[in-house]
This record gives sequence, structure tokens and C-alpha cells, in this order.
Amino acid sequence: MKQTSRWNIRKWVSFYKTYGEIGLLPRINQTYSAKFKLKVLKSIEKESLPLMQANLRFNIPDISIFLKWKKDFANFGLVELQPKQRGRPAMSDKGRKRKSDKPRLAISNETLPRFIKTKRNQTKHVKKRKLLR
Repeated sequence: MKQTSRWNIRKWVSFYKTYGEIGLLPRINQTYSAKFKLKVLKSIEKESLPLMQANLRFNIPDISIFLKWKKDFANFGLVELQPKQRGRPAMSDKGRKRKSDKPRLAISNETLPRFIKTKRNQTKHVKKRKLLR
């Protein structure tokens, strides 16, 4: 059985003490605005906040998120802090199958059996012609 590190347990206890049971719920696919990211980075820098305290103050689940924001901001500036689109890009119109513009046949319930019969006969004739070739 895999053991949980003491650091993770301390982190969970701190989140529980600060936010209660809600602090222990998973925060999956959360997006943060560029303004919020910049505010967090400035607070960490200005107040010399340890990352664990920053986690608790801003309710961010993992230190690695701060480290990524800091690296992106240092290398690319504010542009890289903008939220990115996630997931697979939408298919272009070129790749989509278009429905034909042909009007669909409007067949009433009375004419449907006759229509089916004529289609079957047409299919039989086509098959016979292919056999005779």
C-alpha cells in the first residue's frame, strides 16, 4: 500500500482548518484569470509569502501551479498568464460532412407500401442487368 507523505497530510489539515470540508474537495479544471494570477504572484513577492501560506490564502490546491505561473510570467510576461483554451479544437467546416441540400421525399402512410414495392422492383431489375452482362 502506498503511503501518503507528511507534507500532503499537513496540507490537507491546513485546508480543512481554513475552509472546512469544502477545502478537501477536489478542484478539477479550475481556471484563473490573468488578473488573479498576477495578484497572487505580486502578493507572494511583496509579502515574501511561503508557497504553503499562499496556497491557503488563495485556495489553490498545489504549489506547482504558482511555480508554473511564475515561470510563464518571467519568460513571456502578462500574455502567458491569460487563460488558455482547453480540450480539442473544434472541427473546421472543411472536415465536417454536410447534409445534402436535396429535399427529402415526403411520403404519406398510404403511398409508402407502393413506394417500397417500386424500389424493390427497381433493385431487382438492376441486379438482373448485372447478371446478364
